[in-house]
Amino acid sequence: MKYYPQKLFIFLVIFLAFFTAVVPEAYATNVAGTFRQTYFRWRDDDGSETTATWKAATNAEIMDIATNAQIRLRIGTTEGGTCQGTGCRVKPQLEFSSDATSCTTGTWTTITTSTSGWLMYNSSNFADSDVTTQQISSETFAAGNMHDVTNPDAANTTMTINGATEDEWTVGGNSPAAGTVYYFRATNNGTAYNTYTVCAKLTTAAASSISQVAYRWFTNTNSVSAGTATPINTAITATTTDSQLRLRMLLHVADGQLGQSGTTSKLQYAERSGTCDTSFSGESFVDITTGSAIRYLNNSVPADNTVLTVNPQDPRHASSTGTGASDAVVNQTYNDGDADNTFSNSVAAIPAGQDGLWDFSLTFATVTSGTYYCFRAVQNGGGQLSSYSVVPELRTAGVDRVRLRGQIRLRTVRLR
Repeated sequence: MKYYPQKLFIFLVIFLAFFTAVVPEAYATNVAGTFRQTYFRWRDDDGSETTATWKAATNAEIMDIATNAQIRLRIGTTEGGTCQGTGCRVKPQLEFSSDATSCTTGTWTTITTSTSGWLMYNSSNFADSDVTTQQISSETFAAGNMHDVTNPDAANTTMTINGATEDEWTVGGNSPAAGTVYYFRATNNGTAYNTYTVCAKLTTAAASSISQVAYRWFTNTNSVSAGTATPINTAITATTTDSQLRLRMLLHVADGQLGQSGTTSKLQYAERSGTCDTSFSGESFVDITTGSAIRYLNNSVPADNTVLTVNPQDPRHASSTGTGASDAVVNQTYNDGDADNTFSNSVAAIPAGQDGLWDFSLTFATVTSGTYYCFRAVQNGGGQLSSYSVVPELRTAGVDRVRLRGQIRLRTVRLR
């Protein structure tokens, strides 16, 4: 029998190469990782993965968040120095809790596209599963994913020992409780991390009451500024049945600050029944749109939903402090229906005890001459505001009917 050491050596090399290439995981050393939530940072959903605005510093909580907010949360996961092989794989999944006091207490809910409280919110600023770049961690980095639909991502992230990864989620308020602290954490596909060095936290804005308290009609100027003002809280008569007008209205906030974008409302009108009373007796209100009988007028400038331009004659509302002063006003938006038929306090939060001011550009399409109409703001879902102390009113142009009483004489003349 002949002995071929060179051939045996070649065979062993080929076998080992095949073994390590085809079945590495079966025989390699796999040690579970020690995963830690080490970083988080809140941001607005107003840009891409790299350009969106940060709402606070790294590992800082945020407060006074509107219950219908759409925001983004980035979490940095680190590995504690134990992982080997497949044990370095992690699949971050976002969860929230309303009864926790830390990331290791309380009841936790995985956020989906339909969960109550907070849900996945489809962002227009990135695509689901886009990869992340390193922004809040400092360790050796493995790219994670952006999430606005899937949670967690379908694929694992393979970290390096002592390394980091970052994932970011867009979440939207789905009727969370007002004035409540919510905690957020990442888990490994539902399994809690070994350590939570930090726990992401936000507090929703306190419940606010919103009241319709003052208004003023202006002529329209097809510009950023409203035209000539009429007396405050006073009904007007339109000069023609196709008049172009501006209505500026104050909504008062009480009981708690109304966080930025904390309310979405719409403007309605109704033919008057009796008087434009604050209980709306006998009226049937409909939404003002670009196609309604009383409708939005799209001026060439400014653009819909832009910050309104202050007018010295803007309406004011007497302060409830009894000092004779007027409430402070937080100017909001000009609205002409070009982008949508709603309005919100998207410009800024409105503190309790202050008023928000909105500007509406209106005209008429198929209204009856000599008819009285009432106007009100309501919640976007159709519910009324907390209260109404004034109701804007106007009368369309027309000829009044006059009834004569007593005796009259009629003389006829024959023309030849």
